[in-house]
Amino acid sequence: MQSTPPICSSSDNALAIVHQHAQPDPPCCHKPGSINCPFGLASCSGYPPSRPVFTNEDIPRNADDKVSTINVLQTLSIQSPAAYRQQLITNFYEAHFPRGISTRFIVFDKIVDWARPRSAAMAAAIDCLLLVQLSIGTGDVATRLECKKRHHVAVQLVPRALQRPKAAYDDGLIAAVDALGICEIFTESADGHGAWRMHTRGLSSLLKARGPKVLRNRFTRNVYIDCLPSALMDALLARKPLVFAEPAWQEEMEKQLPLLTSSL
Repeated sequence: MQSTPPICSSSDNALAIVHQHAQPDPPCCHKPGSINCPFGLASCSGYPPSRPVFTNEDIPRNADDKVSTINVLQTLSIQSPAAYRQQLITNFYEAHFPRGISTRFIVFDKIVDWARPRSAAMAAAIDCLLLVQLSIGTGDVATRLECKKRHHVAVQLVPRALQRPKAAYDDGLIAAVDALGICEIFTESADGHGAWRMHTRGLSSLLKARGPKVLRNRFTRNVYIDCLPSALMDALLARKPLVFAEPAWQEEMEKQLPLLTSSL
């Protein structure tokens, strides 16, 4: 069966050409024999000589790709799961952080982290989040079904990861729980029955087990920023103190305040 040609328009490649300052998108079209496409597509004419800040070569190719293989949809037909995920991430980025808003560049580091799954559970959870957003935007039933499959895989893998020694120090695990918690915002992937609170409490427990030093690392700090609003909401609903209200956390938050506020 002949697959649909991959999409590689200027807007689709916005993630790969984000610079420190806003710049016009460089031209990108479909000409045979081209090179240097950030998505590794042979049909792309490539970019001007300046190298993109994030390319397909930056994504590690390891065993996780085998676990996180996605059933390719006709609208995004690519051979490599890593490249396919990168297009899904670009779609998510464009949908929620369009050009012209300040948060577009603030969240870029987190978006890049999503393209580099640190575990099979993280890969499945991120895929679920990206696919549910795509299904809402396109109304594609196949995308929604694939989202459900990835969600099922993620919720199966997370408990296994929790049983391992020093699970709290597994970045892939906390990122998976973080992504699954965000998925609860979307009715298409939500489990309901207060599942968001279970994800929030689980993530809060993992972060608290590591201690306030999680705020000193960019990756875990971004996870903490995701967790804080839902943890506060859960505390208000349960009429209990915020789990991060202890003096040691407050002191570390004050030290990291410039980094925290720049990420909000």
